[in-house]
Amino acid sequence: GLAFLILTLPLAGAHAFKIPLTTGQRAQKLVEQGYERIIRGDYAGALSFCEEALKVRSDWAPAYICRSEARLWLRDPLSDRDARQAMRFDPDSGDPHRLLGLWEYEGGRYQAAIQNFNRALDLAKLKPEGVTEVYYYRARANIKIGDLKAAQSDIDHGLGILRGINGSYGDWSFYSLRAEVRRRREDYEGADADERSV
Repeated sequence: GLAFLILTLPLAGAHAFKIPLTTGQRAQKLVEQGYERIIRGDYAGALSFCEEALKVRSDWAPAYICRSEARLWLRDPLSDRDARQAMRFDPDSGDPHRLLGLWEYEGGRYQAAIQNFNRALDLAKLKPEGVTEVYYYRARANIKIGDLKAAQSDIDHGLGILRGINGSYGDWSFYSLRAEVRRRREDYEGADADERSV
């Protein structure tokens, strides 16, 4: 009887109080909520969560990266500043360079985009989904400057990573991009095969 009472007492009171989150945990939770909004396309909502995270912890690179990404998709030029601030706090992260590369790409500055994408891939810390994104946009930038060989290499790397993660599945956007490269190289049969994969 006593053993039963002892085992049930903690369960009865377990929901009576919550352990407060640390500063880092609160910032992390806000950044996670910001990225949830980015995934949904609610960039203004994401920006709000990322700014709250920075109020909790103003020296944390992931919060600056989150805000930079939200601002990037809102076409806010302060995205650049946030990415650079993230680099200051975490110089080993590739994510700020990924974002700077996207910013430069969107601005039509393809050489600068490629340089940032190269740096992002050189650094150790980059989210897995960020790696394929870098290969995709670097391939697009290489197409824009006419370097079809480099574009093809990036497409092959991106598809290889996706196959490693997803098995035989590959992202349609890479096949579509490869079809574009093949058409420019006058490989119409290969381009048609890629378009059928889309």
